[in-house]
Amino acid sequence: MYRLIPKSTGLSKHYYSNLETGAVLLQSCNPCAHIWHYPRPVCPACGADSFSWIPASGNGTVASYTIVRHAPSAAFKDAVPYIVAMVDLKEGPRMTGTITGDTALEVQIGDLIKIEIPKDSSGKPGMPVFRSVLA
Repeated sequence: MYRLIPKSTGLSKHYYSNLETGAVLLQSCNPCAHIWHYPRPVCPACGADSFSWIPASGNGTVASYTIVRHAPSAAFKDAVPYIVAMVDLKEGPRMTGTITGDTALEVQIGDLIKIEIPKDSSGKPGMPVFRSVLA
């Protein structure tokens, strides 16, 4: 499922601009080493505002999922059914996104996944998705 990368400003601009180059970045707290996702101005563990951006390995495990069978809007009518999953990344943070691929509807909790950045027909990158490594 391809979704455009939104226009952004501030802190999220760094995250989204790196998606366009094929990198999914996470934030890592300099004082306490906690790693998190989605972009925030302070560490959710200790409150420090000193952090670094680190590349995600792209590996994770399905923690939970749901099958969306009814399109929430006309824009999704051709996509149903699709999977929305919460994935525990190897680095620690939990990330939410869609699982794509031929075996997406067979997903199970605990399945290993890989992050992918899909491209549209013109090669423009979109928002990250997950794909089963078993597929």
